[in-house]
Amino acid sequence: MKKNFRSVYVLFLSLLFLIVNSTVYADTEQDVLAKINVSENVNLSSYNVHAYLQDASGKDYVLVKTTKTQLLNSGKAYEVIDEITASEEKKYIIALERIKGARDKAAAGFKVLLDDGKNIILKLTKSESLKLANLGFEIEWLSESPLVFKSTVSKMALSATKLATAYDPTVAEMIGLVDQTKVYDYTSKLTGEESVVIGGSSYTITTRHTNSGTPLEKATQYVYEFMGNLGLSVNYHNWTYWGTSNRNVIAEKTGTVSPNEIVLVTAHLDSLPSGSLAPGADDNSSGSVGLMIAAEIMKQYDFERTVRFVFFTGEEQGLYGSKRYADKVASDSDNIVAVYNIDMIAWDDVGGPTLRLHTRSSDNPGYSGDMVLANTFVDVVNNYSMSSVLTPIIDSDGVTASDHSPFWNKGYSAILAIEDDVDDFCDNYHTTNDKLSTLNMTYYTNYIKASVGTIAHLTKVASEPELTAAFSFAANLLEVTFTGQSTVPSGSTIVSRLWNFGDSSTSSLQNPVHTYPSAGTYTVTLTVEDNNGNTNVATKSIEVKAVNEYCTSSGNSNNYEWISEVQVGSFSKTSGASGYSDFTTPAISLSTGNQTVTLTPGFNGSSYSEYWKVWIDFNNDGDFDDSGEEVFSQSGKSSVSGQITIPSSITGERRMRVSMRYNQYSSSCGTFDYGEVEDYTISIQ
Repeated sequence: MKKNFRSVYVLFLSLLFLIVNSTVYADTEQDVLAKINVSENVNLSSYNVHAYLQDASGKDYVLVKTTKTQLLNSGKAYEVIDEITASEEKKYIIALERIKGARDKAAAGFKVLLDDGKNIILKLTKSESLKLANLGFEIEWLSESPLVFKSTVSKMALSATKLATAYDPTVAEMIGLVDQTKVYDYTSKLTGEESVVIGGSSYTITTRHTNSGTPLEKATQYVYEFMGNLGLSVNYHNWTYWGTSNRNVIAEKTGTVSPNEIVLVTAHLDSLPSGSLAPGADDNSSGSVGLMIAAEIMKQYDFERTVRFVFFTGEEQGLYGSKRYADKVASDSDNIVAVYNIDMIAWDDVGGPTLRLHTRSSDNPGYSGDMVLANTFVDVVNNYSMSSVLTPIIDSDGVTASDHSPFWNKGYSAILAIEDDVDDFCDNYHTTNDKLSTLNMTYYTNYIKASVGTIAHLTKVASEPELTAAFSFAANLLEVTFTGQSTVPSGSTIVSRLWNFGDSSTSSLQNPVHTYPSAGTYTVTLTVEDNNGNTNVATKSIEVKAVNEYCTSSGNSNNYEWISEVQVGSFSKTSGASGYSDFTTPAISLSTGNQTVTLTPGFNGSSYSEYWKVWIDFNNDGDFDDSGEEVFSQSGKSSVSGQITIPSSITGERRMRVSMRYNQYSSSCGTFDYGEVEDYTISIQ
């Protein structure tokens, strides 16, 4: 009995061991969302990192999606935030408290997975996320794909550093064009203080809520038409995110030197709260007006890089529009060298006047690129005498609460330009009281001035053209026509020209015609001088010929068909069978205008389908390849006839080639099986 009991007991322990171990094993294979501190010397490439954040104490951490086994094997300290389960109804969300007390309300109404003292992490349905935003949070959905980390500073960033340290009078001129009255007027129209014309009809924009339907459709159409009227290339970018669809507005001015290097200037157009009234004057008419003013000024100038103005929608619901647009530019491999995002730049209640420029944290591989953009702004404030009216503070805290964040996630350099969102945040955030009358217009206008200067330096104002000597030429045997193509800076004029034709002859004309004494290669120089005493020289080698040397062409066999007669105007020439005949002397006299041509084949027995072409070397350059030099084309088994036209601008002798080929057309050069080619000289009177 004891033996049987002992056996049963051993069997029980064995089964229990298997059950416990299988449970532990299954548990370690569970996908989880976990927090790992960056201070743990984390190799970011070893994890699927979906967020890079900083807590209230300034410590960086990442949120990773992985398994418990991978976490255990990493040897790093971690905290499991949530076990990931498939759900189409809920997604992870990062929320930043903007209104005091919102964090307590969120904790009372939702399950908070993590509260780091600054951000809270939750898993919510779409409707729950809208309630969270209405409590006073700026929300962003956790990145669907792992973050891209880049540590290399681009060529643009390096050149921007040098550029921003130098005062540029053209940039100063642009900054001076920012007008407070116009800033007020444009804000008044976007916030519904006054009506606007959209599609030819009057309309009042009382809300720009992403889900408002017609109102946001009208608002996007308004900025689309505004940017289009500036002469920019404009299009809609339609997006869908988690069942919500809307459109962004994209306007672009192409760069003149490096058009493939693109600077994005962005702002969200949509507003809160929900309902029929959401003026969103500070959040974010101010940023949108900044784009409108910048585009209106920049259209008047040329820039080396392409500048692309982007008005996002869906920002207040979790950066819907910017997430999908960042996906698009990354998928298209667009060379985005900088993203300058403007969000809430018109509130200043303490008269600081402080503003914030948010970059990624110093431990983030993208930090160096962001700092180039932020330092460019600071340099603009200092170099263009704005330091007494603006006090920029660079916060390298990785705040994700605006449309710059999706571009960080894709590895692009970006900053958030915002008012003092730490010590002087807008009192009317996400309320119907966010009106034009509450804004500090002086602060707002100065912020736009600094933004225009920053964008101009990042896109790099195209240099004024210098005095440049240049010319082209066209040779007609020994006679060469020269055309001056020199350029001067704005406000300057060319006061003298000196041509040296390379044969001891000179000229001071703008477009001289020179006849060389003999064939050969000559070195021609053009020296120009402007009214400021500047000079420049252009040099070219040219070859002139006494007689044009044309390519050969002939038929290999003339046993069955040949050119029997050529009639042009009053001229007629009959001939016998030959693969090629040179009838260039004497010349045929022809006048300009229409001339009748009749071409007759000769046959040795049966007749065949013959294909005819006639060329005239009108520009006398030794070939028949130029436009308009093929003057006749027809086919038939007997004589063919038609008209050729001699331009009235042509005089002198020119080469004419007549080609007849069996069964298909020939080119002006080369040989073919059956037929004949004849060359003539025509003297145009």
